[in-house]
Amino acid sequence: MIRPALSAPVPMYGNESPERGAWIARRDDREYREYSRKEQRREAGCAARDTSAYFGIGALRAVALVVALFVPIRAAAADLPTAVLDPYLKLQTALAADSLPDAQAAAKTLVEQAERLGPALKAAGVAAGKVAGAADIKAARTAFGDLSDAMLALAAGETGGKDVRIAYCPMVKKSWLQKGTEIANPYYGSQMPRCGEFKK
Repeated sequence: MIRPALSAPVPMYGNESPERGAWIARRDDREYREYSRKEQRREAGCAARDTSAYFGIGALRAVALVVALFVPIRAAAADLPTAVLDPYLKLQTALAADSLPDAQAAAKTLVEQAERLGPALKAAGVAAGKVAGAADIKAARTAFGDLSDAMLALAAGETGGKDVRIAYCPMVKKSWLQKGTEIANPYYGSQMPRCGEFKK
């Protein structure tokens, strides 16, 4: 390998010490070693070059790992907390069966759990509170519509849990969540128990 020209030599004068000359020699030696390393990295099979490639691949793997970690979290965001989903489903079943007391008991539980779980459940808690304080079943059913809207928003358009389905009533133009394979309309109860269709 041809040794490259390094920094311009510094002239030595009679009044300069040998220590200065030694410092200049060490400087030149450092520059040469750095040049050698750069030249080696350009050659195929160089360990330094291979290490750089390895770190490039490692960076890609790190990105893939981050994506893999966050994708499941994003998917899980559509699952509703069972602490609010369970009382909601009891509320839906009670309204489908025309039982205001059972519906209000479930609504009170939902309010308590929504308050415990924090601001994300605020809209659901407020709507459930209206069901709990409803003067009659008609008012409870109206408030249940708002509650269902809040729950579906939390579920990001998904069913919100295992074996849960999204149903829709064309009469009131409202959706709800329920379990089972048969429509159980909470907006009409025994008046039109099978009115509606499953969307998911």
